[in-house]
Amino acid sequence: MTRILDGAVGTELARRGFALAEPSFSAAAIEGAPELLRAIHRDYVDADAELVTAGTTCVHRCWVGERSDLLAHAAVRIARAAVAGRNVKVAGALAMIPAHVAMDERAAQYEETATALADSSVDIVVCESFVEPDELALAARACERFVGQRWGAIVPRADGTPLGGGAIEQVLTLGFDVVAVHCCSLDAATAALERLRSASATAALAAYPALAPADAARFVPTLASLADRFSLAWVGGCCGSTPRTIAELRRAIPR
Repeated sequence: MTRILDGAVGTELARRGFALAEPSFSAAAIEGAPELLRAIHRDYVDADAELVTAGTTCVHRCWVGERSDLLAHAAVRIARAAVAGRNVKVAGALAMIPAHVAMDERAAQYEETATALADSSVDIVVCESFVEPDELALAARACERFVGQRWGAIVPRADGTPLGGGAIEQVLTLGFDVVAVHCCSLDAATAALERLRSASATAALAAYPALAPADAARFVPTLASLADRFSLAWVGGCCGSTPRTIAELRRAIPR
């Protein structure tokens, strides 16, 4: 059975008028527009998503300074408030840190954010926006003590290999409960899923690609087809997707 994820938060904030600016990007909404952030989560719940991801993508210390822990906790509280009374899980996003930050420091910040998400009692930690398996392995190690589900999400290029190089099949060896492809085109997601499913007939796989304007008409039917073809555990949307996208996806993949 394929379950339904939420869609984008960052691009949805921008679509609703919130300015995504350096250095904190979407993390600025945690305190600057908490009701807007809660409304976006709630709209995904109303679209029948079974999981929403708290707005923690940009809460690493390299982006928000020493307030990282406080912002992670606040973002999870906002998401919990949005799903109150509904049987919906809350995930915390743990995103890739830019390579200009030293490796030891990246590892330390992954662990700090993973600890904050665990202390916030998220159901799932999603290590996402990673473009190479070796960097994703750093995040996987940082999440080893988390008792809930751990997901690893990689960004593939058109041929299904990781955007930053390496073998996408390596992600299957990192101990994640679910391996996802995301923030990519539908064609890249298809190629990546072909590689992953060929490498493992039993791995729990997920896909939440970006919704490019050119793909608007085929996005939902293609995702529904991929869910069936590759026996996906979860599907949803990344950049450009909206609550309407998720509602259409739910109609294509009923409970």
